[in-house]
Amino acid sequence: IRKESMLEAYDISEEDYDNYLSYFDPIASLVAITKKNIQQALQLNLRTRDITELRSGEDIDDDSLVNVKIDGKIFKEQILPGKFRWRISLIIDVSGSMSEQGGVKITAAIQTALLYAEALSQIKDVEFEIVAFASGERAYIPIKIYKEKWNLQRACELVKKCFPQGGTDDVGAV
Repeated sequence: IRKESMLEAYDISEEDYDNYLSYFDPIASLVAITKKNIQQALQLNLRTRDITELRSGEDIDDDSLVNVKIDGKIFKEQILPGKFRWRISLIIDVSGSMSEQGGVKITAAIQTALLYAEALSQIKDVEFEIVAFASGERAYIPIKIYKEKWNLQRACELVKKCFPQGGTDDVGAV
């Protein structure tokens, strides 16, 4: 019953869900380590910024006043809600050449996109998009735009939209 209600809530067919699982299950155990590696690469916990202009008395970091003569860093950084420090684009080639080698390339591309999307969706201060490209009418295929939340519906849509066809028009997609 849970599976049926989940599929209904996200408006996903059982076939699309099973197809998604065939790509996701082999990489599901890698999400946590991928998240950790991305966080380290982006250095989210280490990012600092010095503000050198006095805007108001509220900008002064009281704990840093003792350092005025030493380094002059006495101002706080304010991170506003709704602002992201990082914006990442995942771009997937779905041109005909991705079907070569029995579909190994497109399978790897889909699994990589799913892995990174799952990991990125769990990192604070990161916003991401996913697009695919080929040629002609399929030159640019939006799968998830920045403002959208990553969820099961988006994951199933990624798997469904990423089928190799046509040539490569990477310039047109970008």
